Amino acid sequence: MKDKNLTRDMTVGSPFGHMLSFGIPVAVGNLCQNLYSALDTAIVGRAVGTQALAAVGATGSIWSLIMGCVRVVDGFGIAISRSFGSKKEDRTRKYVVMSLYLTLIIAALVTAASLLLARPVLEFMKTPADIIDDSVLYISIIFAGIPFTMFYRLTTDILSAFGNSKVPLMATTIGSLFNIAVDLTLVIVFDMGVVGVALGTVLANVICIPLCLRYLMKISFMKFSREDFRWDGKMAKELLALGAPIGCMDIVTAIGMSILQTVVNTMGAAVVAAYVVAHKVIELSYQLTDIVAYSMSTFMSQNLGAGLVKRAKGGIRTAVLMNIVLSAAIAAVLVLFGKPITALFITGGEKAVIDIAYPYIAIVGAMVWSLAMLFYLQGCSAVNGKYLYSYVLRPCGAYLPPVGGVYPAEKLGILPHLLCRSGCLGLRGGYAVHCF
Repeated sequence: MKDKNLTRDMTVGSPFGHMLSFGIPVAVGNLCQNLYSALDTAIVGRAVGTQALAAVGATGSIWSLIMGCVRVVDGFGIAISRSFGSKKEDRTRKYVVMSLYLTLIIAALVTAASLLLARPVLEFMKTPADIIDDSVLYISIIFAGIPFTMFYRLTTDILSAFGNSKVPLMATTIGSLFNIAVDLTLVIVFDMGVVGVALGTVLANVICIPLCLRYLMKISFMKFSREDFRWDGKMAKELLALGAPIGCMDIVTAIGMSILQTVVNTMGAAVVAAYVVAHKVIELSYQLTDIVAYSMSTFMSQNLGAGLVKRAKGGIRTAVLMNIVLSAAIAAVLVLFGKPITALFITGGEKAVIDIAYPYIAIVGAMVWSLAMLFYLQGCSAVNGKYLYSYVLRPCGAYLPPVGGVYPAEKLGILPHLLCRSGCLGLRGGYAVHCF
């Protein structure tokens, strides 16, 4: 294929070189995305207050649940990447069009359902009465932007399937800077509180879409004909078969975290705020390890599409070695500097929040290696269409930690959950190593 500056053929060349070159822009892009998400939290916590921070944080698990539906489009990228690796340009275009159709349908259904159920779900999760109105307002705006979120994710998934991680990085960087500027303007200048933060997040996705589309249309084989836009039911089923299990994995995890969020919500605004901050920090560390898994999945998809099974297996070994080094560095940073990092999100007088958040960051951060191994196992399973992991391991890790912390929570806080979660991560990580 042509377009060397717009695509990357991973079926030739060094696996480590490809994954590193592909992964660095993804890592920087995800870092920017998570930093602006963290800045959202910091801006709300410092400029508006702990109550507003808790209101935004109380929506985290319900948004994670919806993100499971959004992540269905990631499975579409697997089919596109396989087709690209096999050099079938006509079929690649058809996959892109069918992915667009399915994304529009799913986005419409998910948006309508989430807007209708936002308040009932937050009430069911025992969100404190003094923050629930702000929580509903914030998450409703985010839900209204789901079509833009899904379409932006689809365009970056397509570019990534073609081995292009630089354009998604460019789009994410621009979106992040725009989001920060909008947050500062709406929250500090216009005093719009959680509404300003939510609007900044949605608008950032909106402005990134045209940029990604512009580069997609520059690729020579992305010239569509009328035939490409005809509905193909068989291909739609194939795409859903790849995407639905990925979405289910996230939904299963989100339900488990919702159970925990329900418990945390009964402990007061300070504990909710501490959990929000700790979860943001841990989420950022997970994103860094997820990068290698994402690079590995793209590498495997292209090579399996080209029939290069032995080369695909070599990519797995390379990814595992990269994980060992990266996880050790992340764990050291979180354990040694967890408290100073937590302090960045809140005002100086909230020492109690720091004391609550640090054990979460230190204990879960030390187990980051195990989740990284699970990301790799998940990527291998998705590419090969085998989802034992999603239906057996995910429920174990998603439900045992929160359930293990429910009954003693009132007396011991979130410590039982932390111990149970670290144990589950260790068991699942060990199983992942065994599978590899």
